[in-house]
Amino acid sequence: MLRFAEELLVLVLDEGRGEFAPSLPSRSLNLALAGAVLMDLALEDRIDTDLDRLMLIDSTPLGDDILDPTLAEIARDGRSRDTAYWLPGSPPPRRGRGPRGRRARETRHTGSGGPPGGGPASGAPRSPASSSAVF
Repeated sequence: MLRFAEELLVLVLDEGRGEFAPSLPSRSLNLALAGAVLMDLALEDRIDTDLDRLMLIDSTPLGDDILDPTLAEIARDGRSRDTAYWLPGSPPPRRGRGPRGRRARETRHTGSGGPPGGGPASGAPRSPASSSAVF
């Protein structure tokens, strides 16, 4: 059985050309893949979410090349965070608190674009879809 992330890749693959559908923006694909990885981790009872937070339940690796790197990043971070924190290029928190909010304010003032992949500016792990382990 294929995981959500694998199903998504099959759906967007143009078999005739051997590449992803050119009409799909890469940002959309990255967000969808990150969401699919998080969904797969939730189905494996490794993470859980409520309306505000994503929480680590079990950091035991699954033996999966796609899911394990993201699971390890979440475990290394050690904090319960908003789910959007783990999505590439997600907007900063509404209230502008924490490292992402600070980074958004700094970007407005300095014009700095921040780290590639939309990861947090504090040096914490990058989001799943921006990690080389996902692709």
